[in-house]
Amino acid sequence: MSKRDCKNCSEKDGCGSIYKTLGHSSCKPITLKVIAAFVVPILTFIISYSVLGSNFESSKGFSPAAAFFALLITAAVTLVCSFLIKKLQ
Repeated sequence: MSKRDCKNCSEKDGCGSIYKTLGHSSCKPITLKVIAAFVVPILTFIISYSVLGSNFESSKGFSPAAAFFALLITAAVTLVCSFLIKKLQ
């Protein structure tokens, strides 16, 4: 934003103090919790499905039943991973 945008704003005097207060918050950073909550389960799902899918495909050839079974196992692994992450935090 430029000063020109703030010229006609009714909150132009209190705006700077609000951003200063937000910038000096005493809360702990949540970046690691966000990564653990969202990124790790997604990566777990992708990696485990690619490993299981390739194992099932190489052993039995491609079949919808094998793909579905790999998906079920992958979902279970992802749920266990998410549960462990929640318990460890």
